[in-house]
Amino acid sequence: MDGRTTIRFQPWSTIDGRSVLLTWLSIDFCCVVASTAIAMALLERDFNRLQGSLILIMAGIQLLAFIRLGVYRSLIVYTGINTLAAIVAGVAITTIAVVTLTYFAQLPNSGGLGRVFLVLEALMATMLCGGLRLIARLVLERKAGGVGGKGKRTLIYGAGSLGESVLRQMLRHPDFDPIGFIEADSERQGRLIHGRIVHGGLDRLGHLAATHHPELLVIAVAGLSSAQLKRIFDACMEFGIQVKVVKGMAESLARIGTSDLEDIALEDLLRRPPRVHDTAPVRALLAGKVVLVTGAGGSIGRELSLQIAKRGVAKIILLDQSEFNLYEIENQVRRAHPDLEVEAALLSLESRETLETLIAVQRPHIVFHAAAYKHVPMVELNPFSGMANNLGGFANLLDIATRHAVERLVMISTDKAVKPTNVMGASKRACEMLLQNCDARGTKLCAVRFGNVLGSSGSVVPLFLEQIARGGPVTVTHPDVTRYFMLIPEAVELVLQAAALAEDREIFILDMGSPVKIVNLARQLIYMTGHIPDQDMPIVFSGLRPGEKLYEELLLEGSERGTTVNGLTVARSVQRDHLEVSVLVQELLQACRSRDIAGFIDATQKLVPDWTPSDLFLDFIDGPTERYVSHPG
Repeated sequence: MDGRTTIRFQPWSTIDGRSVLLTWLSIDFCCVVASTAIAMALLERDFNRLQGSLILIMAGIQLLAFIRLGVYRSLIVYTGINTLAAIVAGVAITTIAVVTLTYFAQLPNSGGLGRVFLVLEALMATMLCGGLRLIARLVLERKAGGVGGKGKRTLIYGAGSLGESVLRQMLRHPDFDPIGFIEADSERQGRLIHGRIVHGGLDRLGHLAATHHPELLVIAVAGLSSAQLKRIFDACMEFGIQVKVVKGMAESLARIGTSDLEDIALEDLLRRPPRVHDTAPVRALLAGKVVLVTGAGGSIGRELSLQIAKRGVAKIILLDQSEFNLYEIENQVRRAHPDLEVEAALLSLESRETLETLIAVQRPHIVFHAAAYKHVPMVELNPFSGMANNLGGFANLLDIATRHAVERLVMISTDKAVKPTNVMGASKRACEMLLQNCDARGTKLCAVRFGNVLGSSGSVVPLFLEQIARGGPVTVTHPDVTRYFMLIPEAVELVLQAAALAEDREIFILDMGSPVKIVNLARQLIYMTGHIPDQDMPIVFSGLRPGEKLYEELLLEGSERGTTVNGLTVARSVQRDHLEVSVLVQELLQACRSRDIAGFIDATQKLVPDWTPSDLFLDFIDGPTERYVSHPG
């Protein structure tokens, strides 16, 4: 999702460095002297000159050992097991060195120090050298970590290794005040991690919100499902707690030291469990073939082109009427597959002669037709150009492809073709009708029907993000409007599976899951970007636009049978006389060319009987009007 914000854990100043090396050498020297004094006091002994000399030698050896073991290269703020282990090793080396020295110098009883003294001194030196560093770390963390309510009060979801790593970083960051963990594992509940308690599961969030007033919850568990993420997100929305996740949390923990925190992506909340598909049929379909993708620069066409390019095709032809979109997808495919032959065709499917030349010369084996005008209100206000582009362009492509013996043609349709209430949906239903009732001449034809894909051009998500970035308000057409959503890669994968299954003009329907209420989607996006819906970011209802429905039809209700591919069903076929359909298509396109609105409505109703005209067209059905006569097409 575009517009995602991140919080980076920035490095912060410490007291370590070459400029303070002498300070720490002096401190450790004092620690050695102090440890010997404490050991002598406990043993009720007095120093003599020999013992004093040995103690100075001990201090020198210990400091040299610390230098060699890297104790002085360790940052105080990262003092932990490794630093303490180095200190223990340095003290042990010192003790062994003194025992060895006194043995070869033939000094009895370790020069009069005695084994008990050496053991006590080693323990005292370890405690003093290590303890001072731990105290220094705690002081620095309290100073930099916003103790006293200055940082954002934060809960960490997950008390595992990643959660502990995140806590350590937060303790060193002034913008965070970590107050504990949310953890479902009962074995960890009630434990302390760096002084922060591990609370219960998500059901404890309400109590914690009332007693500890957290402002932020950071998800530090890899591999959570979409349902789990949505449950966490919804609970945090209920209690006014912002949610972020650890960026790259599926990567190895060794890389978490420079982690960012980022917003939950909308894709994460909508993602369904991955379907396992057999990729062999798709690869067998595409390998070694010449493939043409129309509308290659659009949202679906772009993903189709990228997925097709990696399936072993001999050549891919990218067709689009937008110069910029075509330029972008051509470069993207060439960068990803430098050895693949790529052809870029800048043309409109309404240009029949140019399209015929392209197909006659390039001889594609398979055509994926993703080109269409899809913006419902825009097409509703420009019905002639919308119908001419969608239906006229497809009619040209279908006729030319079947006459030139293209092996297979796959058309991308839409859920709005089901009982359409707008010209865009009617145009795609007319395309389906033409596909199912034409002379295929041996070409295998199919259409694939699905709903909205997340992040496509003209969809609500980019619009909402733009409105949020401007400070609002966020506009929703109606409080009850719902839509189906699917991630683009998932939709395209199923399109390719449908293409491999196509035999006889099927209309395949993708399982889109459950519908999403658009106002809830708006609230989620507002909350994801750090705002509070209806408080600092208002939601305004603007009313349904021309041709829009409150609810899209449940696609699966139109299914006739299932398929061997999980997520694909086949719609009921509508058989009509193919000559009648062909005549109606030509009448409708002629009405578009002559800008005859009465003829347009009549032909559309005959070709798509279940089309319910929007309010913009009702006047024409009841009587003549001048609205579209001079309206630009």
